[in-house]
Amino acid sequence: MIAAIRSEWTKTFTLPSVWIITGALFAVFLLFQFLSFEFYSETAARLTSGESTQAQAVALLQGDLMASIFNPGILFTLLGAVIAGAEFRTGQFGMSVVAVPNRIRLVVSKVLVAALFALALGVIWYAIGTSLMLASTNGVAVAAVLNGDFFATLGRVLLFMVAFALFPLGLTLLTRRTLTGVIAAMVFFMLTLTQVVAMVSPAVDAFLPLSAARNLLLNSDDTPVPTTAGPVHGALVLTAWAVLTVVLAAVVTKRRDAS
Repeated sequence: MIAAIRSEWTKTFTLPSVWIITGALFAVFLLFQFLSFEFYSETAARLTSGESTQAQAVALLQGDLMASIFNPGILFTLLGAVIAGAEFRTGQFGMSVVAVPNRIRLVVSKVLVAALFALALGVIWYAIGTSLMLASTNGVAVAAVLNGDFFATLGRVLLFMVAFALFPLGLTLLTRRTLTGVIAAMVFFMLTLTQVVAMVSPAVDAFLPLSAARNLLLNSDDTPVPTTAGPVHGALVLTAWAVLTVVLAAVVTKRRDAS
């Protein structure tokens, strides 16, 4: 298993497309951080002048930090799809099956590599976001970072990023096409963004992946679209999407030919 993971890791990170997508994700992330910089400063100024309380400022700063990670983090779907679909695009899947005949092990190694990479990026993004928030407020935002919820908040961010990398990875393995995996993920997202499902049944909307991510990371005050469930519900739904798509992909990959 270790050899399969090592092989998948090496193969994945020699792909130019993975690094191009990673670079693009960082560029979009930094753009959102830049857009949040002025908001952080204004919030700190209101706190210093007494226009807002400590609790209000902390809530605002935390909410904007989560939003500045959530918005670019949606694009993690591209990363998962590219990691899964590179071999199909180049016709190397058959060679991978020869190298790792156990197809379940092959899928598991892909999942672990994608999850570890998403975890690493999540930690880096959160560290950059909190550092910029502290820098823009001259330390006033320390309470927003070190208020006892630091690790819980980091955990929510990491769950969001890993799930958003894994469920498109599973969809791509099912369809054997990177673009098809991305399109399938985007269809689910559009159902949330257009509020088509929410207008009919908010309870059903809460089971869509983007709605679950929004419920996990954001409060109703942080988004123009009301949340439809709590963070625990969002965490469970996102985990279910990641697990179910990956398990289904493993079952289908095991049964079909390697061409």
